[in-house]
Order: sequence, then structure tokens, then C-alpha cells
Amino acid sequence: MDFETDSLKLFITKLAENCQNRRLEKELEEGKRWAW
Repeated sequence: MDFETDSLKLFITKLAENCQNRRLEKELEEGKRWAW
């Protein structure tokens, strides 16, 4: 039971980090575009 909750938490955390990283990359790209 505990193991399952932990792995689920880990999975969700990694998923959230992935989404955040993608958003950051997109913002960086748009920032570069505006910088020029």
C-alpha cells in the first residue's frame, strides 16, 4: 500500500516537472523571439 502511494506520488511529481520544464522552454523561446 505505502509503496504504491509513493510510486504514484513520484510519477505525478515527475509528470508535473515535465510539464513545467516544457512551459519554461516555451517561455524562453518566446522571450528570445521578443528579445530580437
